[in-house]
Amino acid sequence: MNETSIQQAIDKFKQTIYSYIHHPSLLSYTGKPVLNENQLFYLLLPFFNEEQWTEEHFESAVTAAIVSTALYEHEKISEQGGISITQQVVVLAGDFYSGRYYEVLAHQGNFSMIRALSEAIVKRCEQQIQVYEGQLTTCNEWLHAMMTVESEHVTQFYNNYQFTQYREIAEQSLLYLRLQSELRAHETNEASLLLMRMLEQGITIAALEQQLQELGNRIATDIASSSIRPMLKKLLAARIEQNKVALTPLMKEV
Repeated sequence: MNETSIQQAIDKFKQTIYSYIHHPSLLSYTGKPVLNENQLFYLLLPFFNEEQWTEEHFESAVTAAIVSTALYEHEKISEQGGISITQQVVVLAGDFYSGRYYEVLAHQGNFSMIRALSEAIVKRCEQQIQVYEGQLTTCNEWLHAMMTVESEHVTQFYNNYQFTQYREIAEQSLLYLRLQSELRAHETNEASLLLMRMLEQGITIAALEQQLQELGNRIATDIASSSIRPMLKKLLAARIEQNKVALTPLMKEV
């Protein structure tokens, strides 16, 4: 597959996800739900690499994306002050999306994927609790939490369908892209709660920049040594390399 056909596949994937979770009332209050295109890319990575890919694989990937969207909606709620009508609707939106993933899989009798995504939700929520309570201390612990939040639903999808050869590349790449995004957001005072908690615990921006550089180098090595098709290797490497270049001016300024 080339870059154009991959983007077309992602766009089709997004439209399918939206069709499953569309609700006019929620749309009027909360707007269109946010889909993380990087996560969608890695959910479809086995398909892009021409693995055996059935309608079940596609539907399961859709439900994994819905789970991530549901959890993201819950994260929007402010921790301070009373809950407004809009915030209440955001909570309902997250619950509605969670219900939709379960409904789709239950209708198919796909109980192994229900278990897999339930485990993803538990692991992600455990990490977020540790973030909120400040239980993490080392930089590696914080980065592991960030990686879990970003990629656990992808990991569980891979595990359920024996696509584990893609797991490390996906986890590391999604962590890289999230950390890169966080460092940029920090420069405009838009950092997430997760990054703010890290800084409060004494993790420095310089340390995170160093981690980002090392992570990028490690991903490049893993992609080069993988069994992924040559054309897709180039596209995977380009996604990381583009972000390396984009971050360079920021790293010089700090």
